[in-house]
Amino acid sequence: MHHRLDCLGFPPTRPRGPFRIVAALSIAASLLLAGPTFAGDVEGVVYRDFNGNGAQDAGEPGVGGVVVEVFTASGGLGSTTTASDGSYTATGTAGGTDVRVEFTLPTSLDFLDPGVLGADSVGQASFLTLPGSGVNAVDIDLALVNPGQHCEASPTVTTACFTQGDGTGSDDVLISFPFTASVNTPAPSHEAIESQIGSVYGMAYQRSSDSLFVGAFQKRHSGYADGTSDGTGAIYRLSDPGD
Repeated sequence: MHHRLDCLGFPPTRPRGPFRIVAALSIAASLLLAGPTFAGDVEGVVYRDFNGNGAQDAGEPGVGGVVVEVFTASGGLGSTTTASDGSYTATGTAGGTDVRVEFTLPTSLDFLDPGVLGADSVGQASFLTLPGSGVNAVDIDLALVNPGQHCEASPTVTTACFTQGDGTGSDDVLISFPFTASVNTPAPSHEAIESQIGSVYGMAYQRSSDSLFVGAFQKRHSGYADGTSDGTGAIYRLSDPGD
């Protein structure tokens, strides 16, 4: 024998009455209050922030091998490691839970430090509440920088000066000064004179050897270094510039 079930799952064995209506409303309310509890995940990317703006821009790669751990007040919740593109997903817990997210760099990446906080960057340890109401993930990104690729607040600036002549004189053709210098305060340092390197222009600094490389430059009325026949093929190296 089969009973037809109505929309609330009750077999119509007796007429509907006030009791049936109240019971049905109570069950419906219970179902609404006991709706699904959405799991909150933590996901994001760890990346190199070359321009230090706290956001991952084009050309800024992800960093793999970084351990990401999620903690609650009662202890560790989960752990994962960033992929080669820097992405990760750490499974969380019920939405609305307060958690702490920590990033740990391996020893092979100890030359990197956390970058500035920004639109796509948090600190190496971050506190948050996992989302609920159907949102099942929260983005937590970490920007990393290499301090060795940046300079101090007032780095030494080096510039070329052009003099008129055949390159045999003693006038300055390369000077340096602090970035914060104003007019001639402090006075510029003398790096080289025209008889040493002549007319130069292109420059490149090598941090590992503390050397400044300077290329000869063809400029009207300004000669190459005295006794140099290399012309624009000459490249000069200055050790310990600015001293």
